[in-house]
Amino acid sequence: MWEIDSIRWLTDVFTRIQACSVKQLEELLPHKWTPQA
Repeated sequence: MWEIDSIRWLTDVFTRIQACSVKQLEELLPHKWTPQA
């Protein structure tokens, strides 16, 4: 579907979602996600 590493994406999302506001949740969707540096 999307050309991302699904394990890397899911691991990153689980880490970042705890600190996300509701407005930032859309950034974690697979088609909008960018890995943290």
